[in-house]
Amino acid sequence: MTSDDFTVLIPTRNRAAALEITLEAMTRVRRDGLRVRFVVIDNGSSDQTRAVLDRFRARLPLVTLCEPSAGKSRALNHALRHVALGAVVVFTDDDITPMEDWFEVIGECCARWPQHDVFGGAIEPAWPPGCLLPGWAKQETVQILAFARHALGSEEHEYAFGENPFGGNFWVRSCALNGLRFEERVGAHPTRQRLGDETQFLQQLRRRGRTPVHVPGARVLHRVEAARTTKAAVYRRALQGGLGAVYVRGLPELELFGRSRSRWRIGRVQQIGARLRRLLPCLFSPDETRRVRETILFIWKVSEHAQALRLSFCADTSLMAWISTQDPHTAR
Repeated sequence: MTSDDFTVLIPTRNRAAALEITLEAMTRVRRDGLRVRFVVIDNGSSDQTRAVLDRFRARLPLVTLCEPSAGKSRALNHALRHVALGAVVVFTDDDITPMEDWFEVIGECCARWPQHDVFGGAIEPAWPPGCLLPGWAKQETVQILAFARHALGSEEHEYAFGENPFGGNFWVRSCALNGLRFEERVGAHPTRQRLGDETQFLQQLRRRGRTPVHVPGARVLHRVEAARTTKAAVYRRALQGGLGAVYVRGLPELELFGRSRSRWRIGRVQQIGARLRRLLPCLFSPDETRRVRETILFIWKVSEHAQALRLSFCADTSLMAWISTQDPHTAR
């Protein structure tokens, strides 16, 4: 590819130590013949983030922005509004370590798929040094839901319907963005956590006819903090995923919701009861991995139905109208 190819967006908030490791890793990624700009959006940090950024200005082609209003989605939107984007916009996080050939693989896949504009790479969890990982944390479903593991085979291919790249490793040709923004009611936030901001963003691209391509050769490591390997942390993440699901997937059984809200609400309560009946036998299983996996799924689905119920009483008609457009079956 030619020069001025990549703009790498990295939002961060009060994670100076993690950010420093990520930027150090970025210095090792080969950029020969490529013009890459790293854009770090400081989302109101009060720690040593500014000092970390200052230390890397001479080592990376670094642009720093400040978005004091909290919210990862708000920080990314600030960058999308105010930065002159390169040909490809790479979205990643402040706890990611890319492989040294990351940019080369991204450039090569873009050349191989000239009719496609959206791509996602592989993400592997990287455990803390000396961490004795519990057996349940090694199970694939748990790793996908709790630790952002993302691996869909060894061959490049279009994502199937219902699948999307993960937030720590995806990229989009800037020509496809065309004013697209992240939904600021979803995403990491210090006082409200609703996961699903990247998924909602990618579904908007799908609605525009942009089917993503999975590129397993573009690999990154997601550095998992020790505090996130506890059951409590994993269950909390499941809760956050369920709370955000309505904003990503829309209201379940939308047609019934339009016909009869009372019947629809009864249906949500019935779904919660069915999930509870499914969970109870698992709680007495001697298989700890099964217990944790089923508890994760229970928390996720129950919080999704409970959030949908809560929103069904919402007086904000504009919010309800917007949620009603998020049906994933329209994201083709």
